Amino acid sequence: MDGGNTAVVLAALKLEREEIFERIESELRKIVPTVQRIRIRRIKLPSTDDSNEPRVGNKIFIDFQGAPDVPAHGASEGTLITLALLTALLSPNRPRIVLLDDIDQSLHPQAQMELMGELKRLLESFPEVQLVATTHSPYILDAIEPSDVRVFAPRKDGSIACRSLSEHPQAKKMRGALTTGQLWSLDPEWRWVAGER
Repeated sequence: MDGGNTAVVLAALKLEREEIFERIESELRKIVPTVQRIRIRRIKLPSTDDSNEPRVGNKIFIDFQGAPDVPAHGASEGTLITLALLTALLSPNRPRIVLLDDIDQSLHPQAQMELMGELKRLLESFPEVQLVATTHSPYILDAIEPSDVRVFAPRKDGSIACRSLSEHPQAKKMRGALTTGQLWSLDPEWRWVAGER
C-alpha cells in the first residue's frame, strides 16, 4: 500500500466496518487534535479511454476545527500520511510489514510524539506487524530504545555501514542521562558507524 488507495479503503470501512472507520478517526484525532471528522464522498472521475463512460471514485474530506470540509489535497502532508498509516494498521487486511520514509514528515514535534505513542500501542496489539521507518527527528527517536534504532552512514568506498544505536561509544555511559534522540545527535554517523575520520 502506498497510500494511494486510502480513500477506497476508508469508503469500504465506512460502509462495512464502521467501528474500524471510527477507530481510525479517533486515533487520528489523538495525533492531530484539530481533526473533528473524516468524510468520504463519491466523485466523478475523468474517463480513461475513448468510451467516455462515466466513472466514480472516492475522495477524502476532513473537518478541522474552524475549517470544515477540507478536501484531502488541502490538508497537511503529515495529516494525510498519518491517516494512511492508521488505515493500513487498523484495516482487517493489514500488511505484515510497513515501510515508511520520513515518518516525521510535515508533523509538528508534539504530533510526532503522539504518533509514536499511538504506534507503539497499536503494534503491541498487532505483534505480527513490523514497522520500518526512516527519520531525522530526535522526537521520533525519543519514543524508542537505542537497540531498536539502526544508523546508516556511507563509507569512503561508497558502501553503506549500519550499526545499532546501542553500539554508540557513549551508549552505556550515557544510559539514563540522555534520550535516544540526544544520543543519536552526539556524533556524526560517519565517525562511529562507518569508523572513518
